[in-house]
Amino acid sequence: MLRHPRDLVSRLRRAARNAAARAGSSEPSFPPRSRPRAPGVRRVLHVSHNLNLEGAPIFQHLLARGLRRRGHELHLASMADGPLRDHYRADGIR
Repeated sequence: MLRHPRDLVSRLRRAARNAAARAGSSEPSFPPRSRPRAPGVRRVLHVSHNLNLEGAPIFQHLLARGLRRRGHELHLASMADGPLRDHYRADGIR
């Protein structure tokens, strides 16, 4: 069980190092930042089980839209596509 978000980060780093070792590399390679960010601007990844027009995905879209309007950089990952995909794209969230 994860007790703190740092626990998740530690597990993800360990998994990346293990994957790099299996691939024959000594260190994992992470993509560079897409562009410099202003102070206070966060890069946020929203993960959803689907993009249907229903409860949680709609709330998540509204939250993402609000964060985007405040200048944060948003990204979206979903297990299943749906009609909300077009709404995210219209709001500049990829």
